[in-house]
Amino acid sequence: MKKVNKLLKSLPNIKFICWDLDGTLFDTEVMWYNMDKLVAEKYGSVSKGEVGKASEEIAANAYKTLGYRANADKALNYFKDNGLSQVVVNKCELTNKTMLKNEEVNKTFPFEKFDLIASETLFECKFTDEELYNKALALVKVSDKSTVVAICDMPFELKAAKNIGISTIWAKNKNYPFTNDELKEIKEVADYYVEDFIDLIG
Repeated sequence: MKKVNKLLKSLPNIKFICWDLDGTLFDTEVMWYNMDKLVAEKYGSVSKGEVGKASEEIAANAYKTLGYRANADKALNYFKDNGLSQVVVNKCELTNKTMLKNEEVNKTFPFEKFDLIASETLFECKFTDEELYNKALALVKVSDKSTVVAICDMPFELKAAKNIGISTIWAKNKNYPFTNDELKEIKEVADYYVEDFIDLIG
């Protein structure tokens, strides 16, 4: 795994980018990591059936005030201006509800930069992570996976992309408490890493 610099020069064949949302474009993974604690602080003891709703309310409010990770918006605009297709691949149902379907979030972070937002909500059925990537690429009519790169923060996302033959970039997040096992897996499945998305531009 090496640091990527100037994506279009480092990987000149790339024409499609699959973006993750949580922890990648938005620094929200730490929130989800601490969600049980946040729920307890705000609502006290809640039943197992109420945890999901409480988490959804906390996330929906948080997404109204969050910002892009460092220079993510500049990278999105740069790739769009350079004719690359950009796809969101997002499996998390709560993210779909609280971010992608949140009118306040969409006013601040319009998603027209993307050719497709692929989620289980779109397909209305359950998929493995690998299947979701394949479905997304099929919808944007990509057959040559050597022209695709996936940018993600979590090891299972990177692994899924790697398993179907996509180049992978780890969106390194210093705020998230990765375990040693997770970091080991990331090193195995990430081809490159990036700390600040400005490094992808140029």
